[in-house]
Amino acid sequence: MNKCEIRRNFELTKQDKLYESEIITLINLIFTPIFVTIGLFGNLYNILVLKMNLKISNEKGFIIPELMVLNPLVNFLYCFINLLHLMNICIGINGVYGPFISRSISVQIIEIYLIDYFGNVLKTLSNFLCVAILNVHLIYDNGTVENRISFASDMEILNVTLNELKTKGKEVIIIRDFNTDLSRKNRHTQMLLEFTSKNDLIFFDLVKEQIIKQTYNGMKNSSWIDHVLGESSNKSISDITIVESTRNKSDHNPITMTYIMNENLNTINSATALKPLRFGINWNNIQERLAFQKRVDIGIKKLETFAS
Repeated sequence: MNKCEIRRNFELTKQDKLYESEIITLINLIFTPIFVTIGLFGNLYNILVLKMNLKISNEKGFIIPELMVLNPLVNFLYCFINLLHLMNICIGINGVYGPFISRSISVQIIEIYLIDYFGNVLKTLSNFLCVAILNVHLIYDNGTVENRISFASDMEILNVTLNELKTKGKEVIIIRDFNTDLSRKNRHTQMLLEFTSKNDLIFFDLVKEQIIKQTYNGMKNSSWIDHVLGESSNKSISDITIVESTRNKSDHNPITMTYIMNENLNTINSATALKPLRFGINWNNIQERLAFQKRVDIGIKKLETFAS
């Protein structure tokens, strides 16, 4: 009797039969060139339009429009790589398709290094670019009218920036120094809470129970003024922790977090800590002038309520 008995009569399931028929591979083979071609031309068109708008608006130093060009560029390269993958597909059982070069060494090298490796690098890059990280540093409340107006102005700029990023399909995370402790009731706290409620944002650092209860260690007092803000529906942010260490020479405690990349995201968006916000206006464009005037009017009305 053999020590190892091998069962040879297997009953194939429906999934096994579907896999062996290679129908899915055939469907993929038919539709891949169609969607890849559409993707190549669509992303090439987007590159040309974005470069043209960037040249017309002349927004030098403003990083969002520059990074937006990466969107169609990475997608264009990824579509092209998927087109090359067709060289290595061979439907052998029914003889429908099988390029003569599919088993050549050069095609296998392209499959391993260009498609598998570089393609995954592009996919990972696309996941990083889908997140916009706003790095803020707001002023503290000193009780003066000028201070409140300045804070309200910063909040309005932050609100406009957030909405512009969200309309472009970006996932937005707002971090760093808000200079606002939510346990202390003042006008800054009120404005910040109105901003989060209006945009369906939550403080992820407050949701989790923290061992360390302060992010700022002053000479006379301490406070919790650094936060991590994100949409309430965001499931990628977790493990927010305020860290205290004797090696930290700053008066602020760092906050660590875990962000889980979503492999299903296909859009390519900007991920960066933004430079100080500046809005580039093309004054020769009537639509941009009207949109800018509308933002100014809304901002003035809000500021008047704080000054009165």
